[in-house]
Amino acid sequence: MYKCIIIDDEEPARDLLEKYCAKIDDLEVVGSFKSPLKCISIIENEDIDILLLDINMPDISGIDFLKSLKKQPKVIFTTAYREYALDGFELDASDYLLKPIEFYRFLRAINKVKQTFLKSNINSNKELTGSIQLKSSKKIYKVNFEDIIYIQSHHEYVMYHTKSVGKLMVYGTMKSVENILPNSHFYRIHRSYIVNSIYIKFIEGNSIVLDDNRLPLGESYKVDFIDKW
Repeated sequence: MYKCIIIDDEEPARDLLEKYCAKIDDLEVVGSFKSPLKCISIIENEDIDILLLDINMPDISGIDFLKSLKKQPKVIFTTAYREYALDGFELDASDYLLKPIEFYRFLRAINKVKQTFLKSNINSNKELTGSIQLKSSKKIYKVNFEDIIYIQSHHEYVMYHTKSVGKLMVYGTMKSVENILPNSHFYRIHRSYIVNSIYIKFIEGNSIVLDDNRLPLGESYKVDFIDKW
């Protein structure tokens, strides 16, 4: 069962979304709110899967509200204003529904979120095992895949950033790295970067945020990466 919260300052809009949610067997509406400020504790303290969030509201905009949350469910923005779409997607929104919302479009958005959860569960069940031998500065290192944080291109070389042995400069190309590392966890996010997905905290605009680093997310890689991640 997927738990959902609806936030919209207009009652007819909330009623319509509640009606749509009721048609989907595995979707439960935990709460329906006029103001985002009324449900912060629920979102932060309960396992909410999906947030149906209006953007243009009097107390606080949906975009600013989402930015303020420490714990973020999957978000589907709902609004009458098309110009907000870009802002929504830059916050890694799962989808953007333009009012008046038709049921087929709502269902497509919900199914898209479900697929994201299914992919996440599959990937989380895949253990990152194995290792690689890296030759750097006339030494050979055996590095576990799980210890590789990200890889950065340096002309004819690549720099492995690792937890176990720090930085290792190795002769090779990004293409050769892609062919060696398991694609279940390592993703090309930029012409100069490959990242281990287990270290990704969140996506913000055109950046991928790790614990201590912020890596660029190239426009030509963004859609494919978000879909797979």
